[in-house]
Amino acid sequence: MQYKKLLEYKIRDFVPADYKNLAKLWQLVGLFNPAIDKRQIILRKHRKDRRMILIAETKKKLIGSILGSGDGWRGSLWRLAVHPQYQNKGVGTRLVKGMENRLKRMGCKRIFLLIDKKFDNSNNLMNFYKKLGYRKNDRYLYMGKKF
Repeated sequence: MQYKKLLEYKIRDFVPADYKNLAKLWQLVGLFNPAIDKRQIILRKHRKDRRMILIAETKKKLIGSILGSGDGWRGSLWRLAVHPQYQNKGVGTRLVKGMENRLKRMGCKRIFLLIDKKFDNSNNLMNFYKKLGYRKNDRYLYMGKKF
């Protein structure tokens, strides 16, 4: 009988020394945007709220990340990324649940997220979030403005 080896990893807070590996992960999964993911911008987010970037790590290798933001009423999830070799092993679920718990402790009553339709796996992402209790919302219209 063969046994599957369990993935051993930890979820922890981002530290500035993680930036290079975080950027590499986002590049690998197609999330890196050079206009807004510059080191100084990510570190500014980190300084503003040190608990809103979570990292998944195994054997000193960064394998996942999630960003959050919240105002004590509403929360948002951003940039869930899991290295392709570590997908479907619970890493994404633990990152989402970890950030949800932080947003709940801030007092957030709702959490919103966006799924970029440009990705081939956007339907898989929708199914992933549905399993975690998220639902498509036809009530709200998302709008944006670039600076």
